[in-house]
Amino acid sequence: MKCECYECIKNDVYKVLGTMVVCNTCGNKRCPHATNHVLPCTNSNDPGQLGSRYGVYPHPDLAFYEFLEKGKSNVQVPNMGKN
Repeated sequence: MKCECYECIKNDVYKVLGTMVVCNTCGNKRCPHATNHVLPCTNSNDPGQLGSRYGVYPHPDLAFYEFLEKGKSNVQVPNMGKN
């Protein structure tokens, strides 16, 4: 069986848009194992879990924010409640 975690399918636009990515062990979307099969299953759907793609802002996959962090643009990253 091919892995269906986010890390394994993120380059397939049709899969990402057409699939609700959940942990294949516990079925929770916020479980870190749903983001990357290397991470352990926490059997939890709590927001903010370390390793979960729902856990941090800005999302680590967003190259746009990495670009901004390197100071190559004068566009400001929204605060979103972070101090």
